[in-house]
Amino acid sequence: MQFVSTSTNGRTYRIGSNYVSGAGEFSIYDDTAGLERLRIKSTGQLNLTGLASAPTGAVGDLYYNSTSNTLQYHNNSAFQQLSRKVSGAGAGTGTTITVTHNFGTKDVIVQVRDNTDAQVLTDVSYATNSVTVTFASSQTLSNYTVTVIG
Repeated sequence: MQFVSTSTNGRTYRIGSNYVSGAGEFSIYDDTAGLERLRIKSTGQLNLTGLASAPTGAVGDLYYNSTSNTLQYHNNSAFQQLSRKVSGAGAGTGTTITVTHNFGTKDVIVQVRDNTDAQVLTDVSYATNSVTVTFASSQTLSNYTVTVIG
């Protein structure tokens, strides 16, 4: 099925199954740009066409940033990364490791693991753009990795 707009800045789109992508897949294809915009695979997986930079958006919009390889959502003022992860390892000896994540929120999940990949329970202090994990006694900090997801 083809949709044609003859208005200024109008576009031509095709939607359908099996003509743009693989067998059993549903696609929306932008003939004007010569690009597939969306694909739903026969397995139910959704494929969004990647963009190198954020488009103009409205709250709730999603796009895949092909430069940073992240899924972005619009929060009514700007596009934000949907899920983010930062890992940091300690250096030297001591009782604290601080990881700067720059997520702009204290609403993050923190995991600490040692060099055998065992999870370690520590105290965690939260700041808007960083977390600090504190051990009960002095440790060789390079033996630990802190992962922050926000």
